[in-house]
Amino acid sequence: MKRRFGREAAAVSRAPEAAGWVRRAYGQRAAELVTDLANVMRAAEAEAMLPRTEHPAEAPGGTDRQTLHDDLIELRNLALTVDVSEDDHDRDLHLRAALSVAISAASSVAGASHTQPTAAYLRVAKPAIDDVLIAAGEPAVG
Repeated sequence: MKRRFGREAAAVSRAPEAAGWVRRAYGQRAAELVTDLANVMRAAEAEAMLPRTEHPAEAPGGTDRQTLHDDLIELRNLALTVDVSEDDHDRDLHLRAALSVAISAASSVAGASHTQPTAAYLRVAKPAIDDVLIAAGEPAVG
């Protein structure tokens, strides 16, 4: 069952082998990044939806939108440093492909200036983040 960002979800069942494969394949830090990904996306979305001002209130490096992008890059870098088992090979390819799309989408959200509307960027980023979560064996949130 899917849930929307920022809303409570019903219990979601997952295959036991899918639930822990990221930790097994890439390590604890990758598992932490995947676990936090939905919350980071919610924070980035909330930040992106704030009313635009004439001048930005924060430095670009300290935003939730930038954190989303940075976390996806870190997860991709962790995935690239590991030779996964034959059992995880297809999952690994799926996750890497999903990360590629999500990083691009998150880059657009993170790089939007204070005068640019971000709704269109979010419409691309949210399903891309869902694809990463699904590839990681986690429930989608959007």
